[in-house]
Amino acid sequence: MSISWLVRRVRGQPAEVVEKPVKWGVHRVVKSEGHGTGYKGELPCTVDYKLLKAVFGKPDSGSGDGKVRKSWTLSIDGVICTIYDWKTGRWPLKDIDDWQIGGHSPLSVRLVKAVIAEHREEVRCGYRNA
Repeated sequence: MSISWLVRRVRGQPAEVVEKPVKWGVHRVVKSEGHGTGYKGELPCTVDYKLLKAVFGKPDSGSGDGKVRKSWTLSIDGVICTIYDWKTGRWPLKDIDDWQIGGHSPLSVRLVKAVIAEHREEVRCGYRNA
């Protein structure tokens, strides 16, 4: 696999490298590529905001209507996946344990969960900081 860099797209400007890849095979993509994805499943309640930030980096901003406050739009081995909080209101982000997974395929759920499990294993073995 090759390394893909996280990029920030600014309207009318070329892409700009902002940091190293999240993981091999996991790439942040422009939020608009997540449009048209739908709910496919949820993450277990043991997954919190801190863990999601550790695994996938800084989240995108939420939706304009306030139904989503934080989200990640990813391509995992070429499959578009979204992770988001759905209608969590004003709960502190650190207390949210209901994160939803979206995509074009049910495979999105398995891929997101696999990346999180891999991260947890790397932390457990001492290869990565929590």
